[in-house]
Parts: sequence; C-alpha cells; structure tokens
Amino acid sequence: MKDSVNDLVPEAPVIPRLPVTLIIALWTVPALLSTFETVVFSSLNGRPTPVWRAFVSEASGWYTWALITPLVIRMGIRFPVVRPLRWRHIAAHVVVLLGAGLAQAIVSAGVGHFVATTSRPFLPMVRAWYLSQLPFTLVIYVAIVGVSY
Repeated sequence: MKDSVNDLVPEAPVIPRLPVTLIIALWTVPALLSTFETVVFSSLNGRPTPVWRAFVSEASGWYTWALITPLVIRMGIRFPVVRPLRWRHIAAHVVVLLGAGLAQAIVSAGVGHFVATTSRPFLPMVRAWYLSQLPFTLVIYVAIVGVSY
C-alpha cells in the first residue's frame, strides 16, 4: 500500500496556549520581589519610596515580559534551537530578543517619566535601559525558550 502525501508531510508543531492569568501570576513574582528590593534600598539610602511608586516602576518591566512571553514561546517552537544548529533560527531569535529588549526599555523609560522617578530625557533613558538590561534580557529570553521546551 502506498503512503499518502499526508503521511510524508510532518505535522506543524502544536503551540501551547497558556492561560493569561498564569502568565500574569508568574511575572508577578519578580515584580513583587523587585518592588520589595526598591522600597528597602531606597529606605536604607534615606530616600524612602512609596510602595505604589516602586511597584509601578518595577512591575512595568516585568509585565512587559508577560506580554512578550507568548511570542517567545511561539518563536521557540517555530524556530527550535537544536542540533544541528540552523543559523536562520538563531538569527530569528536574535531579532526577537533585541526587539523584546527594546520594548522593555521603552516601557521602563516611559514609566520612569510617568511616575517621576527620573528627570533625564526619554531617549537617553531608553538607551540606558536597553544597554544595561541587554545581558539580563538574553537570560530571560533563553529561560522562557528553555522552559517552553
């Protein structure tokens, strides 16, 4: 008996759909820890920060990752990083990684101006956030892809 064409074509990978509440709950943990850190260190330095202000400024970056998480999971499934390495897959991940870092930097700089945690101009703040967070962005991105496998 001959194989049908459908038997020869690999099935498309199934992309899991995580509940939005689960994604928000997972990213709330580092948001709360960062809030606690900001409140404690600002108090220790003699410049107490209201908890709401610390939460808004810290959580915005973490919740940006909550929005980006489904895209990163889809990228990991669509462009798996497995041996043999495919440079096209690596390039696709690098583009999304850099874009994710830029999104997080724009949100963090914008929120910094909104809650008046900085008086620096917006674009230099975006650049500062982007460059200072780039190594951490790589760690977060790789962790999301790794966990999604």
